[in-house]
Amino acid sequence: MEKIRLGLVGCGAIAENQIRELLKVEEAELCAVCDLREDLAKDVAERYGIKAYYTDYAQMLAADIEGVIVCTPNFAHYENTIQAAKAGKHILVQKPFAMEISEAQEMIDAAKENKVILQAAFFERFKGCNLKMYEILSSGRLGKLLFIKAQMSHTGIDKFWLPKTQWFHTKKKSGGGPLSDLGAHHFDLIRWFSGSEVDEISAVTTNYFEEDEIEDNASVVLKMKNGVMAQTYYSFTTVGPKNFCYENIELYCEKGTLLLQNMDSKGFKLRMCGLDDEDFEEVVFEEQDGFYGMERHFAQCIRDKKTPVTTGEDGKICLEIIKKGYESAKKGVTVKMV
Repeated sequence: MEKIRLGLVGCGAIAENQIRELLKVEEAELCAVCDLREDLAKDVAERYGIKAYYTDYAQMLAADIEGVIVCTPNFAHYENTIQAAKAGKHILVQKPFAMEISEAQEMIDAAKENKVILQAAFFERFKGCNLKMYEILSSGRLGKLLFIKAQMSHTGIDKFWLPKTQWFHTKKKSGGGPLSDLGAHHFDLIRWFSGSEVDEISAVTTNYFEEDEIEDNASVVLKMKNGVMAQTYYSFTTVGPKNFCYENIELYCEKGTLLLQNMDSKGFKLRMCGLDDEDFEEVVFEEQDGFYGMERHFAQCIRDKKTPVTTGEDGKICLEIIKKGYESAKKGVTVKMV
């Protein structure tokens, strides 16, 4: 089987998570990595057995690759995506998709104009546990979805998450704190699970340790156009075991409930109950790493010339939700999505 040849730009912390799983994807080969810092590019290439490394992005785009995975800091996503599209390379872009809505639209337009795939990197959709939850919801067994409760939180940048540079602490470069960084994952899941778009949003943020207007706690309530409500919490201040990220998703339906929890370091546990059940039953699901599933999907879409399940448009919509969340928090009012 001929493998899809890929390159990756940005050799920071998130890149290593993606590389470890990408190397397991049979349909793909990571042929090159690129970073402005030669020491990072060389180190990553040598440790993971990648054939080539670059400090010049244009040179990597000129190499024999079919697609690019963009893992650069948030403020660079726009430029890296536009450049890749113009070079005729398919693109998988980390979240948050861009810094501004106008940039996101230009990225989408550039991909269309150059006839390349543009996939937003929402890896949560590809986790085995979330796929199982979606399967159960779609079966109709639990009836109509009514309410979602979700949490994603950890001890913060430089404690749980260890970036290799300090751009994350500057709002003009990162776009924000946990509302943006962690909320991006769940805002996409909420749209997917509910089968609807956000109608209005209400957010509250606090700041204890971060500077430069970056929040370290955010509580966000979403009301979807189909009536589903979601209550969410994102934080950089929740203490847990070393290298532990709290992530819980609760789906409350007409005829039953689904609870996904990882309240200890043993991984996710999915439980379900119906109207007549005396207790929760544990739901068995096929384990799949979200990065693995996402990157395999990207390679398959390139091979089969298919549209990815998380498109550039999904990335743009998620960014719009984030922006409205910050507007709501700043003004202290509920904000309608336009």
